[in-house]
Amino acid sequence: MENKSLKPKNVPSHAYWLGGQGGGGWFAIDNTEQNEKYRVRRYSEIGNLDCDLLFIETESNNVLFDLSKSYRFTFISHCAEVRILQGENTHLFILSKG
Repeated sequence: MENKSLKPKNVPSHAYWLGGQGGGGWFAIDNTEQNEKYRVRRYSEIGNLDCDLLFIETESNNVLFDLSKSYRFTFISHCAEVRILQGENTHLFILSKG
């Protein structure tokens, strides 16, 4: 569960805490100027930047992710792929190849 009072100062305010066995990480997603690419950053529990990469959404369902609507990161998410729940849909994002 996210505890904003424990969020390190360098972690973006919109980052979402995703806990796991033995730890977890803060995840943030943002639009980019590159078509259909999202910037995803993962921070350690203490705020160290683990990755800052570009991702694309896979065609896992017929509903596209909408950054302006409520969402939350879910398992399995790491620096190569990210899953985000939005409404009833799970959106899979994979590392962009170029």
